[in-house]
Amino acid sequence: MDTDRDRAVGELLGGATTGHYAKFERCLTGWSAFENAARSDKPHWFKDLLSLWRPSGHCSGEDGLRIAIRNGYLNFYRLGQSVARVEYLSGELVAYVHYKYVRVEPQPGMSKSPYLRLTQNGVFFRDTKIAIYEGLSTLHDWIKNAEKKHAGRWRSPRGLSPRWPFEWTWWRLKKGR
Repeated sequence: MDTDRDRAVGELLGGATTGHYAKFERCLTGWSAFENAARSDKPHWFKDLLSLWRPSGHCSGEDGLRIAIRNGYLNFYRLGQSVARVEYLSGELVAYVHYKYVRVEPQPGMSKSPYLRLTQNGVFFRDTKIAIYEGLSTLHDWIKNAEKKHAGRWRSPRGLSPRWPFEWTWWRLKKGR
């Protein structure tokens, strides 16, 4: 069905002229790699991420994560911040983490791609290893960094702050919105 709404949305999302916008799917590519990492007897950063997952509708606690299944990958969120995007690439699981959570200095050329790549061998920017992943304690540090300065000011581990409607109204009035 070709409607004006479909055409407008399609143009906003990349200039589609067919009148239909991109199909959003909730699926994973490389399922066996996700399953093998989760079930392995060896330490794996993916198991650490899964150990902190809290289902929607349950309190996320001090450093619980939410999962969003996207088109071929998983996103792990903490208070609205994407702590890690995990996908299957070239036969292995790879996570992309923003450098501000890892707390490393921006590398030359990072302005175009501020994401670091986490593999079983460490944390990399392009092909340069810039940090070591030391298990769950490293992940806890990244989550705390995400919370400190980058999470929405009205969010808490239990969801929105009980004062959020009042704070939001005050902020909008202050900003003249």
